Formats: sequence, C-alpha cells, structure tokens
Amino acid sequence: SRDRMKDAGVLQEMLDFLDASPRTGIACAAVERTRDGKSEYLWDPGTNFFRSTLGRNGVCHQGMLYRKDVFERVGLYSEKYRLGGDYDHHLRCLLAGVETKMFHSCLAQFDVSGLGSKIFSTEGAELRAIQRAYTGRFPAYVMLAHDVFRVLHLLRLWLVKSIRRVPLGEQVRMTWVKWKLR
Repeated sequence: SRDRMKDAGVLQEMLDFLDASPRTGIACAAVERTRDGKSEYLWDPGTNFFRSTLGRNGVCHQGMLYRKDVFERVGLYSEKYRLGGDYDHHLRCLLAGVETKMFHSCLAQFDVSGLGSKIFSTEGAELRAIQRAYTGRFPAYVMLAHDVFRVLHLLRLWLVKSIRRVPLGEQVRMTWVKWKLR
C-alpha cells in the first residue's frame, strides 16, 4: 500500500486526547486522498461518527485510532468482506455505543489508486450486504437513511467515474476536487 503518515503532530494530538479521555474508544482524523502520488482532496470524517457511516463509509480507517478494548468489545474487522470490513466494524461500534472523537486535521495520506478503489460493483454490493446484515438491529428510519445515502453515494461515484471518460472530464474532476477542498 502507498498509504503513509502525513502529520505526526496530529497523531500526538489524538493520543493526548485519548489519554485524557478514557471513555472515548475511537479517534477519527481527516486523511488526504491521493491517486498515483497526486493529492485529490481532504477526506474529512464529518461532524460525528453516526452521520459519517450513514449509507457509506465516511470515515477512513487510515485516519483512525482505536483503544484495544474496542476490539475486545466488538471484535476485529470482518474478513468476510473484500472491501468493507472496516465499514462493518464501524456499524458494530455504533451499536455497541463506542464513544468517538472527530478531528479535522489531516493524519495520513490514503492512496486510492489500488484495486479496492477500482472495483465499483463490489463496493456497492458490499455496502448493501453489510447494511442488510444490520436490519432489525438499527431502527427502521436508520435503515431507510442507509439505503438512501448508499444510493446517493454510489450515484456520485458513478458520475465521477463516467465524467472522467469524456474529454472535459479532467476539468470537471478538478472542479470537484476544488469544491471538496473548501
């Protein structure tokens, strides 16, 4: 993998927070999304863990720190899913009531030029399978929100990939990147 640490100061800030807040089980930071060594945009974890997991994996595991007891409480990442083991784990953490803290500083660079970012059909199928596995464990309105946000997320991905295939695609992609950086 070409993922790497971006800012050790952010790591120290997260560790200091976890030391001072023993009830918090997960610290989530932003990551810089890169492709083939070029920066695309900052992937911010959002305002809270719940909203960041509705319909998609809005937190990037390259920017997360876990306390050991989180894994003891909810288990490890599932190897059942080729791409979504982290997302499944995040939903289990929500159900277990694991407290989280969101940091908006950039901890790491996440390179998306690998296989996991190119298998669009697998991502959509896995998101749906993971969300369906939690039917009855979350309230019905949460499951409906998962469905709606999953479809919107997959539509956005499809549009971005489709736009790249047309002559003006790179210009449109750069406009998207600039918008994400705001």
